[in-house]
This record gives sequence, C-alpha cells and structure tokens, in this order.
Amino acid sequence: MDERTCNQDCVVGMNDYASTICSEESTYAGFGQFVVENLVLTLVGAGVGFLVAAWVLSLVNASGLIAYTQLQVNYRVFGWGVLLAVGFGLLSGVYPAWRMSRLHPVAALRGGAQ
Repeated sequence: MDERTCNQDCVVGMNDYASTICSEESTYAGFGQFVVENLVLTLVGAGVGFLVAAWVLSLVNASGLIAYTQLQVNYRVFGWGVLLAVGFGLLSGVYPAWRMSRLHPVAALRGGAQ
C-alpha cells in the first residue's frame, strides 16, 4: 500500500484505519489544508470579481451610457479589496478548520462526534 493511499485511508477512516484516530501531525496538516483551500477559494472569488468588474466597466464605456466619461479599474481599490477578501477568508476559515481538524471522520459521519 503506497503512502498516499495510507494517508487517505487514515483521514477517511477506512481499511486498516477503520478504528484509528489519525496522529497529531495529520490533524495539523488537515487544519492547514482547510485554511489553504479557503484562501484559494477567496482569491479565486476576488479574481472573478475583478474580471466581472473590468468587463462591466468596458460595457458601460462602450455603450455611452454616461457621456464624456471613461471608466477604468482602480488597481489600488482592487488591492484593498483583495486584502480584505484574504482577511475575511482567514477569519471565516480558521475556526471551522480548527473544529473540523479535531473531528474523527468516522465518528462525525456516524453522528457521534460533538
């Protein structure tokens, strides 16, 4: 059995690890994985928001809705937006990640974990 399958079985609680609680090292690795996934999703959302904003601004410019104006993306505001998104991504990800990293997956799936 290769190491990846062994780690997956331990996290999911299958095969040889059906009644085993994963080690502290894997608990912290799971915590980090949850936080990194949350930050990646936050940054993807910020990127999509930037692309949509740039597209809408180009549509407004091309339509001539507002006469004598040329709207463009303000990169300083975008930078602050990304910074705020990362901050809220950390805030919204750390506590749930900490809670989930402390659960035993098999017990949680059976409804026995508190």
